[in-house]
Amino acid sequence: MDRTFWQNIVANDYALPTGYSLASLTSELLIQLGSTERVFREELVYPILDAWICRGYYPADDLCKMAMQLSHNLTQGVGEQGTDTVLLRSYSLLTLTSIIYEDGKQRWLEQDLVARLLKDALQHFAAEKDLRGYDNERGWLHAIAHSADYLFAFALHPLIEAHDLERITNAVAAKICEPVAHVYLYSEDERLTRTVMGVLQRDILPLAFFVEWLQRLLHPQGRTALNADFESGELMKIVRSEMEMCVRHNVKQLLSSLYFQLLAPGFAHLSFVHESPSLAAGLLPYVQATLNEIRSWC
Repeated sequence: MDRTFWQNIVANDYALPTGYSLASLTSELLIQLGSTERVFREELVYPILDAWICRGYYPADDLCKMAMQLSHNLTQGVGEQGTDTVLLRSYSLLTLTSIIYEDGKQRWLEQDLVARLLKDALQHFAAEKDLRGYDNERGWLHAIAHSADYLFAFALHPLIEAHDLERITNAVAAKICEPVAHVYLYSEDERLTRTVMGVLQRDILPLAFFVEWLQRLLHPQGRTALNADFESGELMKIVRSEMEMCVRHNVKQLLSSLYFQLLAPGFAHLSFVHESPSLAAGLLPYVQATLNEIRSWC
């Protein structure tokens, strides 16, 4: 099937074309999630799958099978850097996000499957090493941003309980503090912040958990604390390491984004963040204090 065929589906408001089965078209679309053709993947393949999921075209059994296939895709090439395998992982994440977000409202999936998908998501998030956001030839790669979207959908899901919300929030801290020489340039900090806001919006975890979580950001395990000072000479250990300077920058960006979302939910047009969580007023001074501890040297 050529691109015109899929363009006609989009032009016809995503209606299933006469004479074609949903199963056969879906099978082809799932394969093409990893297409290296930017426009095809971003403007046709994923949007069609998303529309069909959100409009309830699929029975529960088919959605379960689709979710399991997509979750398996997250293992394909994981750990690689700079290769095209990231495309299948990243756009599988987006499609899984549609499934979990809609399931939170419709409840198609069994609790055991939701738990399994979350486990796979967290394992992938920790293992993903291709941190690129955008490529001039391939378009949006964005595996980290799409992982954040997926975890945000889990955070809102009614089957996700307190211990799972803790795992999600701690996974964000671990990823942003990961010792890699990479600065997130493509609003990954805002997408990760939205995940944390999703956890906060559930109003389940206590303030004490988030206060401790902020300390995790300041004190990466086994490494120089981000609030190190000049007087002791510890800060220069960060300055002399490109990797640690990248971590410092990424953490500051995340904290800044979180500060403004707590202050004004939806700040800078961040979608799906509409309400101030009940902990906002109590947490905001701690976020500000944590930011203040990552001192400037000028």
